[in-house]
Amino acid sequence: MSELEETSWIELLSSAVKSDQTLGMDKLKLVLQNFNIESPEFMEITSYLRQTSDDFKNLSTADKVTTLTVGVTFLNHANHSVINSFEGCLLDFQKHSLLSLSTDNAQLRNISGSYLGALCEKLGCRVYADMKFSIIELFHEMNNDNSINNSTSDIHATNVPNTESSTNNTHSLSPIHVDETSAQIFRDTVSWKCLDTWISCIQKIATGCGASFAQFVDSDLLSCISCSLNNRERFVRESSCTLLKTFIIQCQIYQYWQQQLQSKENQEITNGTKDKFIDLILKGMSDHWADVRLPACVSAREFILSTRSNDEDDFDEGTLNKFLPALCFNRYSIAIGLQRYSQATWMTITKGLGKKKIEENIGRVLEFYKMQLISGSSECKEMSCQCFNECIKKLDPSYIKPAVGDILSTMKLSGIFRDSVWSARDAACLLALQIIESYNEETSEFVQYLMEEMFVLTEDLAPTVRDSSASVLAALIRNNEDGLPRMIERIQTGLKNIKLIYKDHANKSKGREEEQEELKSELKQQDNTQNQVENLPMTNVEKRVNEFFPSPASPQPQEADNNSNTRPKITFVTLPTGLSTICYSRRSVEPWEVADGCICLLRKLSTNISPSAKTQLTALVPVLADSANVKNYDQRPFYVQTLLKQLPEIYEGLGKICLKRSLELFFDVIIEYYIDTDSSFAPTHHAAVECLEKLGQQLGKSILRERLASYDPLFVEKFVKF
Repeated sequence: MSELEETSWIELLSSAVKSDQTLGMDKLKLVLQNFNIESPEFMEITSYLRQTSDDFKNLSTADKVTTLTVGVTFLNHANHSVINSFEGCLLDFQKHSLLSLSTDNAQLRNISGSYLGALCEKLGCRVYADMKFSIIELFHEMNNDNSINNSTSDIHATNVPNTESSTNNTHSLSPIHVDETSAQIFRDTVSWKCLDTWISCIQKIATGCGASFAQFVDSDLLSCISCSLNNRERFVRESSCTLLKTFIIQCQIYQYWQQQLQSKENQEITNGTKDKFIDLILKGMSDHWADVRLPACVSAREFILSTRSNDEDDFDEGTLNKFLPALCFNRYSIAIGLQRYSQATWMTITKGLGKKKIEENIGRVLEFYKMQLISGSSECKEMSCQCFNECIKKLDPSYIKPAVGDILSTMKLSGIFRDSVWSARDAACLLALQIIESYNEETSEFVQYLMEEMFVLTEDLAPTVRDSSASVLAALIRNNEDGLPRMIERIQTGLKNIKLIYKDHANKSKGREEEQEELKSELKQQDNTQNQVENLPMTNVEKRVNEFFPSPASPQPQEADNNSNTRPKITFVTLPTGLSTICYSRRSVEPWEVADGCICLLRKLSTNISPSAKTQLTALVPVLADSANVKNYDQRPFYVQTLLKQLPEIYEGLGKICLKRSLELFFDVIIEYYIDTDSSFAPTHHAAVECLEKLGQQLGKSILRERLASYDPLFVEKFVKF
């Protein structure tokens, strides 16, 4: 430690050891806090800065970083008189820092931006005025057309649905087509880092200049920020939104514009700049990434709050109305932090009058929701559906009724029912259900389209989507029973397929297992490598992979080959940044999942329909019982769990006569899982217990006990408590 204490701060800062650099910085700060112009320490610092300034271009990258670090520390701790006497050398470093902003070294770029920010804080905005055009030109050089709009692998185009009907329920996903050279990929993956540093540099300069920087927030600078908001990298877009917040808070941009508007000569230019600034914030609030929307929402909130007059609660109404749709939209973000912040902002801005504000701007709000619905982001589509749903539930029908057709047309255009993310499909089903129940007459033109889409979704891989789509179909049938025969046929086919497909499962499975063991033994004899054994082709029995649920902004995998008996295909997808990721292809739907959707549909149809329709549905009960008794497949407990949960509700809809006539058909499966308390089947066991209790309430506990006793006396004696 004594040797380090005797070492000069210059040597410590030049060390490659991080702890030595920290100690050197501490010693430099101590020197700057206690020196005077005639002290040896001051002479040492000024001599070091002058020497490195003259020979800056020939220094190594590490020495440049050290030199600029000393310069930043000098600016932060020296008083104004010292800085003014040393201004010439400091301005020389300004030129060096400006050139260093485009270097490949991130540390050098960052410290260069910090130096320019510290210099502006001490010498004022004239520093930025001298280098304004150089900084703008530097941005255009670094930008190099690296934006979303001009990209060859546009992230917005990665989720284009195929509207043709699918019989195997594999939702059509468009693969990403990439045609880029290595130079293009290198440019797209490297240049954004320089852009991010450039934005950080402007932010530091704006913070250093303070309110005096507001005069430089003009069309040229906003055009650069607009380009950065189109960048393919979300980090650049996020930094751009943070920069807008700096202009609002640190530079007090709104107050500057209000002063400019007092002069008639500046009104047109100021209003144009103000509108463009608001558009940039709205662009950030509409981004596909929540990480970008959050700083944009912060900027919007601060901008609205800055419009307050002397009365603290009096906001500029025109500005508030422009931000209103985006603020309301982000309350439904799946990112919890953004969701809570947007909700708090909504309460602060609207002061509890949110419904009234939406009604006053209903056209602007609905148009914004529709634009988000046709975006390429699954998250934005889901949020749009939830926002539409809220409007239908809370607003007077006169506001929504004229737009119902446009909403359904937009849903059709967006292909949301075939989206790759299950939560988006589920939200679309819930919105369709709400529209049908609230505006039946306005949906007449879309009945056929909705019915076709819902038929596909009843075979969805996600259970919640199957249930929601069944609710939509039931709502359509309640309004028009012409499609009931088709639905009954669909249910009957789905339930019968379990028995047809799985009936010879046990015998064939045994043969395949023996064949698989022979193949494994042969491979072990050839090469005793565990990797080869693990990568054997899978049989149809083993081929059950988890569904791939990509994130809202992730690229979509290619469709799975339904005729393949091998492991799921691995697709190397090139991201818009040029990097690659591995995506598993979506598996095809299993017969038991199709039947599971049929049970949901039968339960939904059994309620609130005509007596003649109930008679037709009653004929499906024996088919349902037969499907429950098929045992030769691994997922039977999950299928039976759905059946036992829905059975009491099915009987409640079909009536007590149907219950009395067909109850014994389900005794086998109920008793089987009632007495099976294996932990692996615990949910199914609990479903069986609850099913028996609910059936007892419908039929009468004493009657149910007697019928169980005649069917299985031993079961009643040991297990039945009522």
